[in-house]
Amino acid sequence: MEKVGETDNRVICAECGYQFADSSGHEACPQCGGTRRHIYLIMRERLKLREGFVLETNRPGWKRFVRRIVDRSKLSRQGREAHEILDIDRSGLQKTTKYHHVEELINGQWKTVHEHREEFDAKRRPLKHKN
Repeated sequence: MEKVGETDNRVICAECGYQFADSSGHEACPQCGGTRRHIYLIMRERLKLREGFVLETNRPGWKRFVRRIVDRSKLSRQGREAHEILDIDRSGLQKTTKYHHVEELINGQWKTVHEHREEFDAKRRPLKHKN
C-alpha cells in the first residue's frame, strides 16, 4: 500500500541495473564492478483539488464589470471543506448589490455559516457621452 508523505530512494548500477540494498551505493557494483549510478527519488503526496469559477459581464462605456459571480470550493478558517458564492451586481444605475453565501461541511452535512446581502450607492457607472 502506498503511504502518503513518504519518500523512497533507489540507487541502481547504470551498467547492469543491480539495485543496491542501501541508498548510498558508493562501493563498486558487486555484479559488474561499475561505478556509475542512477539515483531515483520517489516522493508520494496527496493533493486535493478544489474547483471554482468566476463569471464576469461587461458593458461598453462602463468602467470595470457590470456583474461578477464567484463560485468556489475552499477550506474555511476552521479547516473544514467550504463552498462560497459571491455575487456583485452593478447593473442598476442607482445601487450595487452584494450577496455572500458560505456553507461548511460539518459532521458530514452542509450547513450555512454565513449569508449576507447588502446594497451600496452606485459607483463607477458609465461615463456620460458628449453628442
